Amino acid sequence: MFFDAGLAARTVADLKKAAAGEAPAPARRPGSAPSPVPPVFARTAPDDNGDASFWAVVCADTRSWPRETERYRRDAVRDKARYPLYGDFTSNILPCAFWTKGAEPATTVDNRVGALILQNEWDSQTPLTSAEGLRRAMKGSRMVTVLGGEGHGVYGSGSCADETATAYLTGGGLPARDRTCRTPAGRDQNRLRLPLPLPAPSDPSAPSGAPGRWGG
Repeated sequence: MFFDAGLAARTVADLKKAAAGEAPAPARRPGSAPSPVPPVFARTAPDDNGDASFWAVVCADTRSWPRETERYRRDAVRDKARYPLYGDFTSNILPCAFWTKGAEPATTVDNRVGALILQNEWDSQTPLTSAEGLRRAMKGSRMVTVLGGEGHGVYGSGSCADETATAYLTGGGLPARDRTCRTPAGRDQNRLRLPLPLPAPSDPSAPSGAPGRWGG
């Protein structure tokens, strides 16, 4: 699944090169390796921690996953013929086919505080139709739709929703009505993403209770 059109274009181009026996383009330019994770964020967790939490949410949210393996086999055969690029990637059997149905009932939305919902038009992870459903379910909420917006993240990406979101976060006020804005043509939201603030690491040499050298 693609997060943005630029990544999709590069990935498909590399797949075509691989199919033709050519070497794909280098993944990174020399010297552009990502910075190491600061020690303050280093945590020990099982390698499958992310996958396990993802499937725990997905399998519990939807309680009608098919459990017949033959159903998945038929879908896989059909999709391999129908989609030459992805084949049966999305129709193959998933952990939800064997996941025990959760005992907790679905949450009833009965919010008392209005929420601001930000949504890119082209979000491959949470599509626009899902955001519209959330907007209907949450009483008193407002939604900002970024036409032409790509990817899963909205706030801090440099889109036209940033101003409305900042006003909501700093003052708590919602716009009078839903808003629709458009990302300027040619703007790559992924390149404009703002860095998240990192907590200041403490100074090991400082006395107990003293602020760190980056703290105050």
